[in-house]
Amino acid sequence: MTKLVLLLTLLIGNVYSKSIDKSLFEKTVTTIKSTNYHNLSDKEIYEAALKGVLKHIESKNKVDKKLMSFRGDANILLPPRNANELKSEIAGEISGIGVVMEFEKDKGQKYPLIKKVLTQGGAKKAGLKKGDQILKIEGASTSKENSFRDIVYKIRGKTNTNVKLTILRDESIFVKRIKRKKINWEAAELESIEGNLAHIRLSYFNKKTAGKLEDILKKLKSKNVKSLVIDLRGNQGGIFDEGVKAAKLFAKKGQTVLTAKYSKAKVEKLKADRDGIGLGFNIALIIGRDTKSMGEAIAMALKSFGNSTIIGEKSYGKATMETLLELDSGHTVKYTVGKLFDAN
Repeated sequence: MTKLVLLLTLLIGNVYSKSIDKSLFEKTVTTIKSTNYHNLSDKEIYEAALKGVLKHIESKNKVDKKLMSFRGDANILLPPRNANELKSEIAGEISGIGVVMEFEKDKGQKYPLIKKVLTQGGAKKAGLKKGDQILKIEGASTSKENSFRDIVYKIRGKTNTNVKLTILRDESIFVKRIKRKKINWEAAELESIEGNLAHIRLSYFNKKTAGKLEDILKKLKSKNVKSLVIDLRGNQGGIFDEGVKAAKLFAKKGQTVLTAKYSKAKVEKLKADRDGIGLGFNIALIIGRDTKSMGEAIAMALKSFGNSTIIGEKSYGKATMETLLELDSGHTVKYTVGKLFDAN
C-alpha cells in the first residue's frame, strides 16, 4: 500500500509539473482504475476528468475581477436529453406543455410557479392557470431539484407524449396528465401599445429573435410610437450572434455594440454596419436577478448608446461567451471561449 501511494504521489507530481507528460497521466489513470475500491469504468473516469476541467474553467471565471459573479452553470457537461433541449431552444421550436414558469429557491420559493399559460400548448386545454404551483413531475417532488433548467427539461419531452404533473392551486392538490405539443417559441413579443408607449418582452435569443424584434420595431415606427419598455426579466441569454444582431437594431452605423475578448491576442470590436431601425426611441430596460448572459449584454449595449435607462434588480452576473462541443457519446460540452465588455 505504501508503494502504491508513493507511486501515485510521484506520478501526480510529474503530471502537475511545468512540463506535463501525457503518458504519465495515462499511467496514473490506469493505476487508479486497476486499484481503486469502486471499480470505476473508463467512461466514469473520463467523464469525471472532463467535469474537473470544466469546473476549473468555472473557477477561473469566478476569480476574474473584470467579470461579474458566477453561479456555476457556464461550463458544464450536458447529457443527451439536456443537449437536445438546448438545441431546440436555440432553434426556437420546443416540445412542451405551453407554460412560462418561475422558480427562485433563494427567494424562499418552494415549488415552480406558473406565470403564464400559452394558448397553443396542452396546459391550456388541461385547465392549468396562472398562479398554479407544480409540486411533482411524474411523482417526483420538484422541491428537491436544484436546477430550474432540469425542471423545465423534465416537463418537456417528445411531441404527443404525456407528462403527469401534481398541481397545487390555493389549498387544492390535483393531478393532470398533459400532452406535449410542438411550440414555436416567440422569444421576442410585443406585449402592448398604449399611446406613444410600447412594451416588448425579450425572453431569449434564439435563431428567430432578431428578425422578430426588427419586425416589431418596424410596426411601432409605422404607428409613430416614441418610447419603449423592453422587459428582459427572465432572459436566459441564448445565441451570442443573435443577441448582437438585436443590439445593432438600436445602433448607429459604425457604432461599437460590444467588445469581445477571445484571448490576449484577439479582441474584437463588434460594430453596426448600418443605422438600426430602433434609432430614435426612448428606451427603458427592465432587468431582474434572473436576467443573464446576452440578456445582460444587450442591456449594457443599449445603455452605452445613450438613450436607454436600466431599471429593476441587480442582474444574474455573467459576462462570458460559451460554445458547444458535441461528443460521440451524445453528450455536449458547454465551455467558455471569450469574455464580453461594453463598447469602451
